[in-house]
Amino acid sequence: MVGRCADYALESYDNVVSVFIHADLDARIRRIARIYDLPDNKAKDKILKTDKKRASYYNYYTNKRWSDVESYELCLSSSQLGIEGTAQMIEQYIALKESTSAQQVRL
Repeated sequence: MVGRCADYALESYDNVVSVFIHADLDARIRRIARIYDLPDNKAKDKILKTDKKRASYYNYYTNKRWSDVESYELCLSSSQLGIEGTAQMIEQYIALKESTSAQQVRL
């Protein structure tokens, strides 16, 4: 399950990895400006409005704070890793978690 409040909706399950992916504002502006063919100032406005809506929705339905690291098992910066690197990191984390869990079961 991917999306807002997934960490909250699935928090009682053991086989879940809750990930928060973030990026610095400049990287986000460049990406949104490119995708939507917007000038930087319009891209920034779009990002800030979207973030405000996401935070409001998440905070209301979960009684938690959106982007609070305590709500997530793994937090990654896609501006540091890139999209492919972020996906690879998630895959590696899950593989390591699964192998660690399997070793603990054997003990």
